[in-house]
Amino acid sequence: MDTVIDATLTGQGLVPGSGERTAYKLDKNYLSPSAMNALDHGCPASWAAGKLGPYLKDPMAANETGNVIHATMERLYSLEPSERNVANALVFFEEEKQKAFDSADVQYTRKEFDEHFAMYVPAIQSVFDKKYEYAPDVLTKATELKLGTFTDPVNVFGVPVYGVIDRLDQGENGLVMRDYKLRGIKNGKIARMPTKSELARFGDEYGHQQRVYVMAAKAAGIGEITESKLLYLATKQQRIIDLSEQAMADTQSLLQKTWVKYRQMVDGKLFEYKPSILCRWCPLSEICPGANGRKVGSHIFSDPAPNRTSLPLQAEVIKEEEQTMQWGEDKPFNAYTSNASINIASYGAGTAFGVVSLAWELISKCEEMQLTPTNVEALSKRLYRIITTSAQNNVGHKVGYNSGAITRSSGALRTFLETHTPPVGNEEDMDQWEAKALRAIGAMSSIAFDLIDEHEK
Repeated sequence: MDTVIDATLTGQGLVPGSGERTAYKLDKNYLSPSAMNALDHGCPASWAAGKLGPYLKDPMAANETGNVIHATMERLYSLEPSERNVANALVFFEEEKQKAFDSADVQYTRKEFDEHFAMYVPAIQSVFDKKYEYAPDVLTKATELKLGTFTDPVNVFGVPVYGVIDRLDQGENGLVMRDYKLRGIKNGKIARMPTKSELARFGDEYGHQQRVYVMAAKAAGIGEITESKLLYLATKQQRIIDLSEQAMADTQSLLQKTWVKYRQMVDGKLFEYKPSILCRWCPLSEICPGANGRKVGSHIFSDPAPNRTSLPLQAEVIKEEEQTMQWGEDKPFNAYTSNASINIASYGAGTAFGVVSLAWELISKCEEMQLTPTNVEALSKRLYRIITTSAQNNVGHKVGYNSGAITRSSGALRTFLETHTPPVGNEEDMDQWEAKALRAIGAMSSIAFDLIDEHEK
């Protein structure tokens, strides 16, 4: 299984490559509540890496175990109330378990598999406990209700949203939403529902998720949801979600803020790091510049946790020392500052930045070459060589980077590019294109010289 992702890790964050799959995975025209929470509370670089890495079906991981329980509940509550019984529920559970076992990427012995899922049988049976929730009494309107689609999301206060409601019921006072939560195994037991203090400390991701669903359901014309409840089936716990005006306003603000932030990261091609103790569960922990050297107590962020379930991923890494820049700033006609630093405000620096930007643009449109710092640097050097060679040909000697000849040759190259697209990705053809560019810029320079020369005679 390929664990090399189409991305580069820099000192600032993860820079995605230019592959079609990369764009498909990261550049979405909608925001899901789970992505909203991950980008706001978590590490955007880790989120992006997870999207780019291979998806591993591990039935004993919390998310895949949860999928089995969700599928069982969906089938159970799709039945008529009179047909909802423990026997049918357990049949569905066994069938969904078998599907997970057959399609798993991670193989377990049948004994390991059955022992794991045996711990979740009480979760299935919990919906027949009259003191908790009695399935035959529930008036279900929909299960796995989609809010919009990938191509046609729901507009929620200016943000395109896509999501799926586990279950929508008809309550005494209107529509009520139910969402199943299955936590992983901790110390040999299924973890309990988080406490109020834990929610205050680590954030209320599920609360925000449910409130986004409430907004999206209303915007989609499904109706007004008057109550939302999380069902922690395995521990028979439940939590009523705060749908007060203030809570809804807070979630709306988070949704809008995160959408803007997400689009900035996509358009800027940079998913920043947000180091924390959770780095130890990230698939990039061993190589990530953001985690390197950081620690809390005895925990080093770059050391993967023993119970990390994600596959370790590989990517190109640009070391921090390779990114060190010592720019100075002065008047634009000065090539260097008083302390001998290259002047970032100079005309020549503007040309150099323009060349790098141009190389980035050209590669981003090329299907044969990935958008990586290495490739951008290589093409930038070729384009800059054309400019400096042309400038030198014009004046008959080597020129400094801030020379006017450099600026003039740069403008001529951009004009040439308008009619002669470079065959980026094919080195042999690029050599021929470079030679043609030099001839063209030489011809433009000669014509420009003749114009001035004839005018001055």
